[in-house]
Amino acid sequence: MMNSVSRVRIVITGNAQRVGFRHRAFQAAVALGITGKAMYVDQSLVIEAEGNDSDLAMFISWCHKGPAGSVIDNIEVVAIEKLHSKSFDIVSGVLAAKPLVTINV
Repeated sequence: MMNSVSRVRIVITGNAQRVGFRHRAFQAAVALGITGKAMYVDQSLVIEAEGNDSDLAMFISWCHKGPAGSVIDNIEVVAIEKLHSKSFDIVSGVLAAKPLVTINV
């Protein structure tokens, strides 16, 4: 039986900036076949992640820990509409038009 595909918005607050969280999330997502994007919004890291449910669960679990040096105060995960994206992007700033890094999975 195939896993269903879902998309979630993960909002992480705490010490998530200047510890390489977006880049490590990118690496974890690509390793799991997750698509989406990671960006800083105000004092939070926002990740939209799409993939099969079991891989998404592993990615969310990784987000609860984060990379070395990060301190997670709170994490909120909300299901959102699937976009069927083909890559995982690291977005610069809130309104950036171009991702810093794109890799097709």
